[in-house]
Amino acid sequence: MNKTTIFEALFERAADGLLVTDRDGNILLANPAFWSFFGWKPHKDVQIGQFLDGQTSQRLLSCDVAQEFTGIKKDGTKFPVFFSLVRVPGDDDHYYIGQVHDLSREKSNASSLAREQQLGQLKSRLVSMASHEFRSPLSQIQLSASLIERYYQRLDQSKIMAHLQKIRLAVNDMTDTLNDFLSLERIEAGTFQPDLRKFDLVNFGEDLCAQMRLMAGNHQLLYQHNGRERLINSDRNLLKHCVINLLSNAFKYSALPGKIFLRTQINPEGYVITVSDRGIGIPQDEQKKLFEPFFRASNSGAVSGTGLGLHIVKNYVRQLGGEVRVRSHENKGSTFSLSFPALPAQIASSVHPVA
Repeated sequence: MNKTTIFEALFERAADGLLVTDRDGNILLANPAFWSFFGWKPHKDVQIGQFLDGQTSQRLLSCDVAQEFTGIKKDGTKFPVFFSLVRVPGDDDHYYIGQVHDLSREKSNASSLAREQQLGQLKSRLVSMASHEFRSPLSQIQLSASLIERYYQRLDQSKIMAHLQKIRLAVNDMTDTLNDFLSLERIEAGTFQPDLRKFDLVNFGEDLCAQMRLMAGNHQLLYQHNGRERLINSDRNLLKHCVINLLSNAFKYSALPGKIFLRTQINPEGYVITVSDRGIGIPQDEQKKLFEPFFRASNSGAVSGTGLGLHIVKNYVRQLGGEVRVRSHENKGSTFSLSFPALPAQIASSVHPVA
């Protein structure tokens, strides 16, 4: 086998794109890999500048190049490439020999690796935080249970109920923390999709308030619905998680006894759910960080929390096509509004019936 045959075989079967251009950048010869990368059939009268985003043939030919560019396929799709081009003198003129390497797979692998590293760091942080957040409620449960066990015969009914209340609140704190961790993992892994169903928003609000009043302590939880319409299309469980999170925060950050307001409204544009309190509020300069994971306001003091709740709420609301707004003044209280657009008719017609 002579050298010409060997070089022809290498040129035709190379995994990278190979090409030869004249002094003006016109492609004289290119191998199958080159045309395949860019989605072209072998073609005459094309210049190398047509295949690289934001580049001209003159600029590429002005000096030897070997760097990353953005390639453009024939259908307009862009993808990362490493492109090199060198000048080669000829008998009568000079030419340029180029090589194109598709970086899509490397970029994808690097992105996946970075994602895995982020998830690994997140899991480590969650484990560390869980050990810290669970320590206090577990100690409270152990203490109250020990006191009941040791002094059961001497404790009156009211003191026993007080200790049982402490145990229940500690269990609720642990449950909230665990739910936050599980929700964050689902968000980061991208493993959940909304389950849209038609249901009665007023019944939803009333049932939720009845449930949350058991956890409200001496707070007064008030519910109000505005408008005649009652039915919405949404994911009931995701919505419930969001509202419970906001109500729990309102309880925790409001002095006893306080008033907490849950309001719902349906209008032609969609529906709005609002939670308001008259608690400690959020410092103005910290509100832009409010929805970042693990963020806690500087005035949260010794109140327990993971700093994940509002981050989860924002992501769930976004999954439902809505947005979260906050209006807060320090030492005066906060109002969180969840606004959702009405579903287009073609989507609404495919939603499951009333749940």
